[in-house]
Amino acid sequence: MNVLEGGVHVWKEAGCTVAMSMPPTEIDLDAYFARIRYAGPRKPTLALLHAIVAHHVTAIPFENLDVLLSRPILLEPASPQ
Repeated sequence: MNVLEGGVHVWKEAGCTVAMSMPPTEIDLDAYFARIRYAGPRKPTLALLHAIVAHHVTAIPFENLDVLLSRPILLEPASPQ
């Protein structure tokens, strides 16, 4: 179930609670899912979270050498899209 509690989106599914303060409209999910090559269902479930994490870590590597090469590590919402 997705509810809005004090400006925070909260999903409750199978005994797990996920809260997100950033409105989902600020992320281009189509672009992000295309980048991580995820094409499955989008219903907010624990299974979806597992699938997104699995796709993300295989498609968007975190290079710890970037720091040594003076490359910035970008974490704003538009970066992983």
